[in-house]
Amino acid sequence: MEQTLTRVERNRSSYAGYRAADIGVRILVGLILSALLVFVVFTPVVVAGNGMYPALLNGDVVLISRFAHLIRTPARGEAVAYERDSNVYIGRIIAFAGETVMARDGNVYIDGALLDESTYSAFPSGDFGPVTLEPGQVFAICDNRTLADGDASSYIVSYDDLWGVVRIRVYPKLNTFGAG
Repeated sequence: MEQTLTRVERNRSSYAGYRAADIGVRILVGLILSALLVFVVFTPVVVAGNGMYPALLNGDVVLISRFAHLIRTPARGEAVAYERDSNVYIGRIIAFAGETVMARDGNVYIDGALLDESTYSAFPSGDFGPVTLEPGQVFAICDNRTLADGDASSYIVSYDDLWGVVRIRVYPKLNTFGAG
């Protein structure tokens, strides 16, 4: 006696391979899109040193938004990544083109007005400047000023050298990060 399969049963068995292939393609597309998002839109950077302490520690991994600075100008107080001498550095923007920046006794002044850094700079110290920024430049300095050298010109960053804005710390502890 021959057993006949219903139409639904025949379709279920013949399309099982198609369903498995469909799921595999969806997973592959998801992985590709995730990789593009992480490595093109965002770039992971490992923090080397304690220049951004206490916000970032040595060994932290942060995601840099590669296009944020192209869409809008980063705000004062935002942490940015920039390239200099084939190295990537992270600093906090405190001054823009046309502004004069200086520090005396750990206090930073922009065009003679005291800058409130209480939300991010736990170690105000040192003197530098004054220096006036040219068009296309920003002044990005580390939060931990005890590690900063007194040469203000070393913190002048060309806008073309900006990699992007630090958006989130992903390792060791996931949290948001940005302007205070």
